[in-house]
Amino acid sequence: MPVVVGSREAGSDRGYGEGERVSEVASPRIQEAAPTPSETPGGTRFRPDIEGLRAVAIALVVLYHAGVPLVRGGFIGVDIFFVISGFLITSLLVRSAEQSGRVSLRQFYARRAKRLLPASALVLLVVAALTVIIMPASDQRTFGADISASAAYIVNWRFAASAVDYLAQGSTESPVLHFWSLAVEEQFYLVWPFLIILAVALARRLRWNLKRAMAGALLVVAIPSFVASVVLTGTSQASAFFLTATRLWELAVGALVAIGAARLARLPRAVAVSLAWAGALAIAFGTFMFTTATAWPGGLALVPVLGTAAVIAAGMGGTRSVIGRILGWRPMVWVGGLSYSLYLWHWPVLIFGEEFFGELTGKQSLALAVASVVPAYLSLRFVENPVRYSRRLAKGASLALAIGAALTLAGIAAGFAVMAATPRQADVPQVDLVLSEPTPSALPTLAVLGAQVLGQDPTHSSAGYPKDEYELIVPAPEAAAEDVPSSYAERCQANSVTIKVRVCSTGDLKSSLVIAALGDSKMMQYFDAFDIVGKELGVRFEFRAKSACPSTDGYPTNEGDPYDSCVTFNETVFASLEEDPPAAVIVGGGVAPDVDETNPDAEKDGLVARWQRFEGLGSTVIVMIEPPRPPGPDDVFVCMQKNPSNATECAYDKARAVARSMAPVERSALEEVPDAVAIDVTDFVCPHTNCAPVIGNVLVQRKRSHLTNTYAISLVPELLRQLTPVVDDLRS
Repeated sequence: MPVVVGSREAGSDRGYGEGERVSEVASPRIQEAAPTPSETPGGTRFRPDIEGLRAVAIALVVLYHAGVPLVRGGFIGVDIFFVISGFLITSLLVRSAEQSGRVSLRQFYARRAKRLLPASALVLLVVAALTVIIMPASDQRTFGADISASAAYIVNWRFAASAVDYLAQGSTESPVLHFWSLAVEEQFYLVWPFLIILAVALARRLRWNLKRAMAGALLVVAIPSFVASVVLTGTSQASAFFLTATRLWELAVGALVAIGAARLARLPRAVAVSLAWAGALAIAFGTFMFTTATAWPGGLALVPVLGTAAVIAAGMGGTRSVIGRILGWRPMVWVGGLSYSLYLWHWPVLIFGEEFFGELTGKQSLALAVASVVPAYLSLRFVENPVRYSRRLAKGASLALAIGAALTLAGIAAGFAVMAATPRQADVPQVDLVLSEPTPSALPTLAVLGAQVLGQDPTHSSAGYPKDEYELIVPAPEAAAEDVPSSYAERCQANSVTIKVRVCSTGDLKSSLVIAALGDSKMMQYFDAFDIVGKELGVRFEFRAKSACPSTDGYPTNEGDPYDSCVTFNETVFASLEEDPPAAVIVGGGVAPDVDETNPDAEKDGLVARWQRFEGLGSTVIVMIEPPRPPGPDDVFVCMQKNPSNATECAYDKARAVARSMAPVERSALEEVPDAVAIDVTDFVCPHTNCAPVIGNVLVQRKRSHLTNTYAISLVPELLRQLTPVVDDLRS
């Protein structure tokens, strides 16, 4: 199941790459792109079909990001780009090696600098400015770091590290998320020219065939990369999506086509035409049949990768198939020439548009995506092409490399400037709190321990307000996303693809009284709170959690697609508990366990069946009722940033919030499992008819409806009160 990092549907997303433009091989400007093959002065045949193929790739990416449901597999556009880029760049390197017997690294990197950096630097500078102006302060430091990493072409590693970090769930998507694929390409081109040089040297010394030596060098990269892609996609798909090692083979496939160009040019016409159709059908299959439920990249990425390679290979001999004529259509060639600029601009336009206008409809997203053609064209016309075709820069590599270095440093500096402009928690100004009044019964436990943990004065007035009219919120809204339990740093929660179960224990680790804690991040949010509870009660809590995966016998979905890995994970967990049943199982989650319009009780039935199976093991079932779930579109902590002097603006109706949570289904299921015990902190998370975003001086919620770790810890006295009799019964 692909990592969710960029689809405009359901707040998920993928980033996408951009290859070297065809005009790096032939050099016509976009306005001059010929609709038919022709020889350039350098002797390189211009391939309008490849430019059209780039148009297909960028169209798939943009439509996918705009949430167009017909192209649910539009994320394959990045794979198409990788193959094209590998083919075009390798064609240049091979030609240089054959003609002069050497590869000039200075010329190679100077060409890359002129081609890529002016437009990308412009986009990063604009993104940096808009991030400070538009984005919530809680996201600005993160986005600033993303911008700097993007300018340095290492941002894919940053996203690979954070992709399995559930701090990121529910957060605004990075406006430079799409730069990950550019980073992959540039890292490939840090290695590949040196391998070409090595192959040339070996071929000379050992009198090998030059192209065979190059192909051998390429296979040294491609084969391990493909194996890594397949293996890592099955174990840590969120990381596999972004890592260079799992993507190099895709560029290598394009490079192999370039190395075999002479032989491919001699293919019989019937074979070439068949290849073109097979490649086009493979791309179409991936576009319409793959979804966010598809494990990616992995072995299935062979479909668009080999399909793209087939289309490119089919045109090597100049064969004009129907597919080639469609791709070489003048409008397709024009869009293909614009694709790099359009790729750079469309994603920030969507992200900033959503932040400015609020949650976008499908039509609004599509309109913004189309509108991104305007800055893309202006960028191409007035920034990219003037630098790229500058006669002065063409005279030597030194000036181009110097300008490239300056642009890179400018992008890095812009990111640091965004981070420097964002106040840290200690710098947040004091806030005028206007809070809903907690019920008297809640006052003894609310926010006191959490405030003590952070060194704050927990003294409250009898009305439940802070002692002083102005007091610092803990955690500051800007820091809410980072206020998470220690289990996040320990990577205790499996991602959306992994089926491997990891057990993370907390509480009294020496205790023989074990309670298994199962569910998703809504269960995991109590990890540190249960550490205190467990030590107090002499209980060891063993957490087994998976992202968006409720503990159920039903068939859950993820982003509308069957969540098969969740089903497998749950069965693996149950099998482990069967071998050594715990004294009790505490379950909780925030995701509907089943969606079945033909059976309105499907969610409840799935929970009931699973709980009864736990009871069959001799384990007591404890149900952690999900707290009220705030409405969107903004997270509560983001609302607090926008309304720093009036928290009442961010309050929300309790009845509606409870109805939006899993609580009604859980309570209904409890009626059919009478021996199960409910732990309910609803009235302590929302003690009034309107739920306040801050209780005491503690911010209640972070991402989506997750509790801040500080507030979860503040619930320890109430958790102790409700769990103590349960634990006493387990010991009796």
